[in-house]
Amino acid sequence: MHGTSLPTQLRTRACAAPPWRRASYTKTKTKQYDEEATRYLSYVLYPLVIGYSIYTLKYKTHKSWYSWILNSLVGAVYMFGFILMCPQVCGRAPRRASQQL
Repeated sequence: MHGTSLPTQLRTRACAAPPWRRASYTKTKTKQYDEEATRYLSYVLYPLVIGYSIYTLKYKTHKSWYSWILNSLVGAVYMFGFILMCPQVCGRAPRRASQQL
C-alpha cells in the first residue's frame, strides 16, 4: 500500500482490462510457432513410441497382454505431454536468456 489508499488501489484494479479483452495467446505468433514445433515433434516422436511398443512386445517379458497395452499407453501419454510442453519451454528459454543481457 505504498502511499496510496485502499479505495484507490481497488479502483485501479477494477478499471484494468478484463482477461478476455487483453491480447490473447491465440492471436500471437507464439501460438503459430508452438503449433509448428508440435507438428514437427509429433512426426518424429509418435513413430518412436509405436516402435518402442513393438520392441517391448518382441524383446521384453510382460505378465499379460493387459500389462503390455497399459505400459504402451502410459508411454504414449508421457510422450504426448512431452510433445505439448517442449515447444513452449524451448521457445521461451532463448527469449528469457536474452532479456537478462
